[in-house]
Amino acid sequence: MLSLRWVLGGIAAIVAAGWVALAAGGNSFRRSFGASENAPWVVAIPPIIALVVLASVVWPERRALLHVTAALIVLLLVASALLARQTIFVASLGVLYALAWLWFYYRVAWVAAPGSAGNVPG
Repeated sequence: MLSLRWVLGGIAAIVAAGWVALAAGGNSFRRSFGASENAPWVVAIPPIIALVVLASVVWPERRALLHVTAALIVLLLVASALLARQTIFVASLGVLYALAWLWFYYRVAWVAAPGSAGNVPG
């Protein structure tokens, strides 16, 4: 379970950092052709969601954070399913990540004994 936490957290951190770097480089590239920049919410929302996912993996004993993240992951799963019409590879990566996180969520939030804060099953 610890290795799954590392993998999920590492992927979330890489996605957040990569999204910010891509947005910064993309906006300067768009300006060089006279196009307008991306909207601030397009740039800010994905890294915030990735950081919430990272926080839920770092602190699995916080059940409210886990439940909020589970709702966001379900949205990721739906978005990945809708994205499958355009690109199956990216959509499959999103589905695999969502399923891995939901399995982590199930193990931490529902299999662990209720009331035992910090009891993450191995």
